[in-house]
Amino acid sequence: MTTTFFSRKSVKYSFGVLLLSILLLTTFLISFSKDVATVQVENQNIKVTQLSVDFANIYIIERDSKILMIDSGNPGHEKRIEALLDKQGINPNEINYLILTHGHLDHSGTASYFSEHYGIKTIGHIGDNNSFSLGERDDTCPTSSMATFMKSLKTQVKITPFIVDKLIDAELDLSVFGVRGKITPWPGHTKGSVIVQFDSYVFVGDLIAGEIFNPTQPMTHFFMCDLEDNKKKINTLLQRPDINTWFLGHFGPLTPIDITRFMYK
Repeated sequence: MTTTFFSRKSVKYSFGVLLLSILLLTTFLISFSKDVATVQVENQNIKVTQLSVDFANIYIIERDSKILMIDSGNPGHEKRIEALLDKQGINPNEINYLILTHGHLDHSGTASYFSEHYGIKTIGHIGDNNSFSLGERDDTCPTSSMATFMKSLKTQVKITPFIVDKLIDAELDLSVFGVRGKITPWPGHTKGSVIVQFDSYVFVGDLIAGEIFNPTQPMTHFFMCDLEDNKKKINTLLQRPDINTWFLGHFGPLTPIDITRFMYK
């Protein structure tokens, strides 16, 4: 059997070795996973706090006297997210908006909970509205054998549909909400994927990922249906000289220099 792990060079494995490797890796990842809150940026213009729960990143943006949440993690992780917020002194009742980079359950899975319990207004792209409002799952297209295994686990997870308060279909200047920044449609990973930019920081969802064991080393995301389009979208964003840090849905952050090396090695 020929397979790839983490989008690396193809290697031949027997089925038994492949199965054992997946089981060992899964066991390790479970033990390795921790709930972590990290202040990534803090200056006079913005504070960025990264919450990581089971390798899914959630970002809290404090800027212009507003508090924004970017992505909301997996369903069932509500209390763990609340615990991290509490440790950082962040009151969910004071979060004004939740921006969803796309509709996959590990990014929008607790949106219904935070919207219902804390009155947080949600913002997402209309291209993923069936995922948001109906709980539909699109084709995730695994890019490795490990990703195929992960996809089989995700099919067992229940999604609670919710109504997005602000559906966009074009770039949105966040100044309408009193915050300097913008949301830009960036379809590819899903039809409704977006990126969010504040100053030189961009939040890219699942456009690219960091490696599990080396989080600031780029890798192709586990799920991507059109790899050539994905490369084009990454390269287009790399042409933006005003961006110096990419914040990801999984692991990271990354710098444009490291991403460029990854794309052309």
